[in-house]
Amino acid sequence: YGYTNGPTEGFNNKIKVLKRISFGLKNFHRLRKTLAKRLFQILKLKKL
Repeated sequence: YGYTNGPTEGFNNKIKVLKRISFGLKNFHRLRKTLAKRLFQILKLKKL
């Protein structure tokens, strides 16, 4: 077949890890900002 959902599962796992790292943040806006920053760093590193 040649198709896999591996990249999607990997991305979902990264989101779950970031949620665990961000546990205890005071509000949703700070959580969203932290997640966006971390995901941008991950995607930037993959392009190099």
